[in-house]
Amino acid sequence: MNKKVLTILEYDKIIDMLAAETHSGVAASKARRLTPSSNRDEIISWQAQTSAALDRLLRFDRPSFHGLTDPRAAIRPLEKGGVLGAGELLDICRLLELAADAILIGSKPEERDILSGMFDGLTDIPELRTEIKRCIISPEEIADDASAELKSIRRTIRGMDARIRDQLNKTIASSSDMLRETIVTIRDGRYCLPVRSEFKSSFPGMIHDRSSTGSTFFIEPMEVVNLNNELSTWFAKEQDEISKILKDLSLLLAPHTEVISADFLLLLDLDFIFAKAALSRKMNATEPLFQGKYIQLKSARHPLIDPKKVVPIDLTLGREYDLLVITGPNTGGKTVTLKTVGLFELMGMAGLHI
Repeated sequence: MNKKVLTILEYDKIIDMLAAETHSGVAASKARRLTPSSNRDEIISWQAQTSAALDRLLRFDRPSFHGLTDPRAAIRPLEKGGVLGAGELLDICRLLELAADAILIGSKPEERDILSGMFDGLTDIPELRTEIKRCIISPEEIADDASAELKSIRRTIRGMDARIRDQLNKTIASSSDMLRETIVTIRDGRYCLPVRSEFKSSFPGMIHDRSSTGSTFFIEPMEVVNLNNELSTWFAKEQDEISKILKDLSLLLAPHTEVISADFLLLLDLDFIFAKAALSRKMNATEPLFQGKYIQLKSARHPLIDPKKVVPIDLTLGREYDLLVITGPNTGGKTVTLKTVGLFELMGMAGLHI
């Protein structure tokens, strides 16, 4: 397709409107790659999909595709024993949730349509969704109950943290005159106190940092060095247990990579198709018919002109005559008429209603 023609007819603006109707970034990217087809069977199939989605939109809830991401790059290493991160697992959990919701909504129509097969192709894996949600709270946080070992480790960490803070509070009370502020800070993962520079040599402990002005030194009091060392050991144990949990979840997911990839591609297509339908509804558009070698437009309105200002046109070309000459004064609508015909042709060939 000639890019200059697409630009002159402002096809790109229609595509921007279509992308805005998608729920997910991946579907928006797919929308921006949409070009008109010259294959009549493909055009008719695309139009049927848009019409079926519009019918569902008008009668039922639109399936949600918010949060859909492409999991294929993430799950590829699973074939060789790779481990996914918490965020990647949550993305896949979200994908499966979207599939489950779409299955429910897609089963509503009693009669079958061209989209029924796509909804039928979706697969939910509820046990995997449940386990991921049980173990992972957010990309940065694993639930205490993800394993009994993690729960025990974190209970120990909280107890040690309380002991260290209790000791630091005692040190603050006895050495407040040496401190810049009576607060506890963390430097390099170690609990420290902000000591005035003039007392850095007389305050027993390990220096971890200093302020930009050099007036304050952040010192780990000697009384908590051993406790901090032990706490660091427990933090390392926590990370080891988290790694084990993520590995176990990845092993649980590994047998389902083909299903997850298939679900993604179907959800991507459905998001894209329902965006076409949403745009059709917003434009109050209708499905164009590709039945003969002629063009016939009735009350056609250019979709990029204000509906309150646009003048509808009727036009037939290709039946009684094959050549159309448009004359008239400036601002009489000649260019708009030509652009309307051209843009409608492009939209129809892209599976969009006009």
